[in-house]
Amino acid sequence: MRDFNFFEIHLKKTKAIEKRRLIIFSSTIFLIVAIVAFPLINFLQERAIRKDIAQMKSILAKPENQELINRVNQKKIAVDEMNKQIPLVEGSHKAIQQTKYIDEYLIEMIANAIPRNLIFQSLVINQGSVSIFGQTNDKSAVAEFVHNLRLLNSFGEIFVPMITLREDGSFDFSIVFNVKGVMSDEVK
Repeated sequence: MRDFNFFEIHLKKTKAIEKRRLIIFSSTIFLIVAIVAFPLINFLQERAIRKDIAQMKSILAKPENQELINRVNQKKIAVDEMNKQIPLVEGSHKAIQQTKYIDEYLIEMIANAIPRNLIFQSLVINQGSVSIFGQTNDKSAVAEFVHNLRLLNSFGEIFVPMITLREDGSFDFSIVFNVKGVMSDEVK
């Protein structure tokens, strides 16, 4: 015959209650350990960082390192001053890029147009206007120079305001002309 245990139902419930208690108890212990461990870990990390800071300060306090630090600080000051100058340089660069300025090609064209017996005393280039003062032994050299400039088709309004005879028989002259394609600020 089979034995019936009428209290078996109650025995199974107690095992379930014990498992529930065990889960709650272990969760509570884990939570308490986490609450205690987290600040402890932070405290230990902070302590290690403070030790590192103290070591760094002692290393930086050495005289040979102070010289290096002073040089670095001076270079930082110099870099800051240069950084303040950057907008000025960039502004100048933009202004140069925006203006149509005369380059080496213009000077080369003028130099190629000079006859043999013509000497420049001064050459002034200002906003698309060119003024030349020079000396020659022959008036025809000035005429040849003006003719050569006109042949280039790069210059407009070529004008010779002065040719004077010197005591030694040579001539002083001046020539003024504009570069085509370059507009002065007034005309803009």
